[in-house]
Amino acid sequence: MKSILKYAVVAVFALLATTGCFKPDDDGRDENANLLEGYWEITHITDNDYYYSVYSDGTQSEKEYDYFDSEVVCNDGQQEYGVLRFTEALMTLVATDSQEDVENLNIPMPYTLKDGKLYSPIFVDPEANVEYVEVLELTNTTLKIKLDEYYKTVYDDEGGYEPNRVVEYHECLSRITTFKKID
Repeated sequence: MKSILKYAVVAVFALLATTGCFKPDDDGRDENANLLEGYWEITHITDNDYYYSVYSDGTQSEKEYDYFDSEVVCNDGQQEYGVLRFTEALMTLVATDSQEDVENLNIPMPYTLKDGKLYSPIFVDPEANVEYVEVLELTNTTLKIKLDEYYKTVYDDEGGYEPNRVVEYHECLSRITTFKKID
């Protein structure tokens, strides 16, 4: 009888110790991070990009701008469609029409929403100086994120000095992606 009572006491303490205690630490997470949980489908993209060159004499070319604004439809040839699934701690790309993103399908990745920034390995690109995306809007039905990429290509000095030779090429790519909640 003592051993049954002992096990019952241990079981009650274990139950009390686990109830409500395994909620993840907020570690400064945004208070509305729980709004992310569910399925989100890409519905719209806006690109606002510019490019310029730096020449051997130190001058810079005029910036060339490229603007693109479009609704997103699955299999429309643009390869922009996607669906993300967020749980409390993981995000997963569950659908895409982009051949480039197929390698990331159904791979759960951790994420954190902190100070209006969404951090996840899926967004990290050291070559483009990307560590996060900025959350512009998050409601029960809409998620709007902004991804800024910056590339700098420096050309070798092979061939010696040539006037007006391009020595650097800069690309600044900015994309706003709008999602709607579909669950």
